[in-house]
Amino acid sequence: MAKKDATMTTTDVRPVLLMPVGRGRVGKTVVGNTTAQYFRSRGATLRIWDMDRQTTSHGLATFHPDAEVPPSGGLSDLAQWLEQKINEQALSIRAGRPFDALL
Repeated sequence: MAKKDATMTTTDVRPVLLMPVGRGRVGKTVVGNTTAQYFRSRGATLRIWDMDRQTTSHGLATFHPDAEVPPSGGLSDLAQWLEQKINEQALSIRAGRPFDALL
């Protein structure tokens, strides 16, 4: 994830989707929060998608009020929401406003 340089074109930019994975209580939220703060402080266009249903009291949305949270529902609703978000990220390149995302 890097800040877009004035000499770069949209074809040079490749959006990144970061997904910390692992079993419960190993620090995925801490790593995600630290990563988001670091890259945002350096000017990265980073969207945060908080899909952690087990950590609603201290998930990424707690630290980042602009984090997007899926509507409550079943697994198929979550899958549909995530597919929509990934499509938005892919289409952002064509629109000339690419962004990185942290899930």
